[in-house]
This record gives sequence, C-alpha cells and structure tokens, in this order.
Amino acid sequence: MIRRTFAAAAMSLTLGAGSAFAEPAVIYDLGGKFDKSFNEAAHNGAQRWAQETGKSYREIELQ
Repeated sequence: MIRRTFAAAAMSLTLGAGSAFAEPAVIYDLGGKFDKSFNEAAHNGAQRWAQETGKSYREIELQ
C-alpha cells in the first residue's frame, strides 16, 4: 500500500512538473483544418481556448 501511494505521488509530481514546460498543439490530419468535421471542431475548440485563456498554441497540418 505504501509503495502504491509513493508511486502515485511521484507520478503526479512528474506530470505536474512536465506540464509547466508543455506547449499545447493541435495536429490536423490530411483533411485540413476546415474539413467540416473533426479537424474543424478541434480548430474551433483551440481558438476558443486561446481566447479564454489568452495563451497560444501551435498548429501542425500534415501534408
């Protein structure tokens, strides 16, 4: 039981420290960001997140 608790605490500390350096990104598949489907929904959500938080994100489109 103590090992599990220690492992869970170590993992949450590691994930928390890594998120401080993470830069959010959206990766679009071959349909492009305005495909009237999942890519466009992801783009709209990312835009809304950027407006609400004032932060930026990277966009990557596969070719």
